Amino acid sequence: MNFFKNYLFVFVALSVVLKVNAAESAKVSSGTRFEVQVQTIIPNSLIDKLGNFEYILDSYKNISVTLTSLSSENITQLKEVITEMGKCYKNYGLYVHIPITQGEFASKLEKLGFKFYESNLELKTLIYLCANGRNIPELNYAYTAAAVYLLRANPETGQKEILIINEPQKSIANIIGGCSDKGESPEDTVVREAHEEVGITLNKMKLKLVAVAHTIRDDKKSCVEFLYVCDEFQGTPKVDSNEVSEFSWVPVSELLKDGIKVFGKPFGSFWQKLLKGEFKDCENGVAINNNKKTYQRFSSVVE
Repeated sequence: MNFFKNYLFVFVALSVVLKVNAAESAKVSSGTRFEVQVQTIIPNSLIDKLGNFEYILDSYKNISVTLTSLSSENITQLKEVITEMGKCYKNYGLYVHIPITQGEFASKLEKLGFKFYESNLELKTLIYLCANGRNIPELNYAYTAAAVYLLRANPETGQKEILIINEPQKSIANIIGGCSDKGESPEDTVVREAHEEVGITLNKMKLKLVAVAHTIRDDKKSCVEFLYVCDEFQGTPKVDSNEVSEFSWVPVSELLKDGIKVFGKPFGSFWQKLLKGEFKDCENGVAINNNKKTYQRFSSVVE
């Protein structure tokens, strides 16, 4: 009987402790997505400054905040977080994730000492970093860009064709594409470029990502290009007389031929290799030459 009473006492006491710990854990993690260990890693004074921000700790104990809007109140709170981190959480970085469509937040973050770090295509976010004394290597991007194989079935023959453009300043026959504006998603880039270069409106929902190309330039900076296929659009193509001097619907079968020229210029070798499906099984990337590599996902341009 005494054994039972002692056991019951221990069980009740343990239950009380667990409830108190759970309550404290709930209090600390309210409005956040970080792990329980955070309460023993981040000082309480910093947790108070983080307030209702949605945040996590990464595996290196850097703090990562996600914002969907950037009000004057958010700015004030971020200033307080940065100041407090400098006092009690030195040498750990502060990342801020913002929607890729909200590029106008960038200037406000930069005034606080943040620098652009990277973009996340899957989550459609831009990531800014306040290093807070930590030696975090910067990604050396020059720019991002996007291009599209615009497909159609020839109205008379039914052959699959791709729209090829002639840009006088370039040495190759090209597909539609160009550099992204600040804060612009790759999908929005190709929609904008198609409208600017040949006056058509792409169906953004029908864009299919077929490859991501990383190029290391002579200055050692990297440009990243997202490559799409699209077969739905509105309008009749026409030249803009600025960047594009002429265009042509060229059968895919012709573009697959070695040595093919359009407008007297060679068709881009990388565009042709993708058309041939040379990289479709290269899930982890493949070297194109000494300076260029393609990574990530690959699928057929033409089924």
